[in-house]
Amino acid sequence: MSDTKKLVPVWTRILTAFLGLANTAFGVMGYVTANGVDLAQQFSARNTAIGLAILLVSVAGVPESIAITMLIRLLIEGQDLVLGVLKSGLTMGVLMPLGFMVVEAVIFVTMFRAANQKSHA
Repeated sequence: MSDTKKLVPVWTRILTAFLGLANTAFGVMGYVTANGVDLAQQFSARNTAIGLAILLVSVAGVPESIAITMLIRLLIEGQDLVLGVLKSGLTMGVLMPLGFMVVEAVIFVTMFRAANQKSHA
């Protein structure tokens, strides 16, 4: 195991892989239910691509890569949260993006600290 992977806690790699699998699954399910709607297919393609990228970085275990992909997911979830609030107000529907944002923020901060630790070692 490389020195970089030693700085990455196992729980962060597991959670990152779970997020990658979920993102990929949402994307693939979107292809099935898109019914030829271009915008839905583009959204599904985006989710599938991001999910596969997250899976790859969870396998690689490089703290900087995990931090960057979690930051991207955090920003996307933030946009989903804002759109949900604008569309429906503060309802139960905003809890899912908020829950994902908390998990992604925790992973991001953990990986940012690990990357900083590596640079000071």
